[in-house]
Amino acid sequence: MNSTTRIAFSVLGAAGLGLSALATAPVQAAGPAERGPNDLCKVRVLSVQALDVQEDNQGDDHQGEDEVFLRLGDVNTVQRTYEPGNKRNTLGDGSDFFNGRERVALIENDEATGNRDVIDRGRLACDTGQVETVVSDADADTVYTVVWRIDEIS
Repeated sequence: MNSTTRIAFSVLGAAGLGLSALATAPVQAAGPAERGPNDLCKVRVLSVQALDVQEDNQGDDHQGEDEVFLRLGDVNTVQRTYEPGNKRNTLGDGSDFFNGRERVALIENDEATGNRDVIDRGRLACDTGQVETVVSDADADTVYTVVWRIDEIS
């Protein structure tokens, strides 16, 4: 079953409070119940679109660009460069197998300074189907849309 639902990550605060709506919200309007902790699932990233990049204050002659990758559990996807409005098909960039819930994060890798900024993080449930997620930093100055595909393996 495929469905697309908009749900927003929320940033894990400095006090470590509350992960996100992803941790408790269903990713499908209708469909099977969440899988058990022993069910094996696979998550793949289908596409990533930059709505507002982190590096957008680069002056009038440069609109700014982010170097972004996703962390799926302990696996990093391929890093890609995004300017505002860029949408990339990322199906071949990486996938991960997981049980229960998968930890995911969107990371901006500033190669000039060597800093890696976690834009947002959350967890995806093992609910099969396609999920569209709005990912943003705490002040919504950096905003991406990520489309995920989750399949039950066993």
